[in-house]
Amino acid sequence: MRNTTRSVVYLDQPDFFLSRSVLLNPTQFQPRLNAYKAYFVSVAQEIARSTGAPVTEAELTKDVEAVIAFETRLAEISAADENRTIIDRVYNPYTLSAYQQEIDAIRVTNPYAKIQYKSLLDQIFATSGVTVGSQEDIIVLETDYLRNLITVLDETDLRTIANYVHWRIVSGLVPETTQVMRDIKFEFDKVNSGLKEPLPRENTCASTSLNGFGMAIGVKYIEEAFDKDAKTNVDLMVENLRTAFKELLDEADWMDEETKANADKKVNVMKQFMAYPDWLFNQTRLEAEFAGLEIVPGKYLQSVLALSQWMSDSGLKTLRDITDKDYWLTYPGVVNAFYAPEYNSITFPAGILQPPFYRSRGPESINYGGIGVVIGHEITHGFD
Repeated sequence: MRNTTRSVVYLDQPDFFLSRSVLLNPTQFQPRLNAYKAYFVSVAQEIARSTGAPVTEAELTKDVEAVIAFETRLAEISAADENRTIIDRVYNPYTLSAYQQEIDAIRVTNPYAKIQYKSLLDQIFATSGVTVGSQEDIIVLETDYLRNLITVLDETDLRTIANYVHWRIVSGLVPETTQVMRDIKFEFDKVNSGLKEPLPRENTCASTSLNGFGMAIGVKYIEEAFDKDAKTNVDLMVENLRTAFKELLDEADWMDEETKANADKKVNVMKQFMAYPDWLFNQTRLEAEFAGLEIVPGKYLQSVLALSQWMSDSGLKTLRDITDKDYWLTYPGVVNAFYAPEYNSITFPAGILQPPFYRSRGPESINYGGIGVVIGHEITHGFD
């Protein structure tokens, strides 16, 4: 975050399958934890059945309970979200070798508890074409978590650690496998998120396609369901609201002049991305977006895994690149808006430039009360 012209490797604490608050408050969230355990056991049973693995329900339950206890310990050493917004707290620069020396200095009983970060990053970057050296600059966001992680790993048996890692992979792929597995997940979702009925299969397919091929799908969306005049009109609205924001800065009597000047400079250079990238209808450029991606006809799960690997490698390959300030962070069909601090940019995809947020032939007052509020909201995110 201190140098936004280049990319860097970050080490951070993970997200959890259940939220941190659920894991740390078992009495309050007992129904959700019970549903989680039942879901975990049922998925493991179905995998054992389909692979012919000779394992009993009692053995599976014991393993599942150990994994959930391990995940709870990870949650206990993690930082709360409200503490993760303080830049000076989470911005901890190291070289990879210097950080490894700190980790190696922690005393353990089991050698496997010592994470070898160079080896780990070598495996992560293996198919990206990028080499990470021992003097690689890294940023460690949660130093306490990663130090305490060594102790937790040291006190946990390898079977449980391996089961946890495999579970995090499998749990992310459950919806992409069989109807039996999707039915198992639905029973969990009913308790965990209050889902009343399974999402229609066409919704799931559309969502998966959008996540993987959002720009290509965006071409058809713009051609068939978007008024291109909205791109120009809302661009003008952004400029008007930028001007209004600067006037509020000038009038603020609680800010000193230096702070006002810095805020004014920041809002002046804040980039805006509207509706869709200008290159979207350039077929050559569009095809270049998907270079190297191979989908296997008739092999859905294999294709999902290939897409995931390709998306991961596409991101990792940019490590040595100068930051592209014109990079689109999302797809045209997304119904949302974004402020990106690393780019100091605001993005309003075509998907949100539709009723009820925006009407091409609607009164300006209504549009300023709709998408205008969203624009103002995103601008002010630059000053959180």
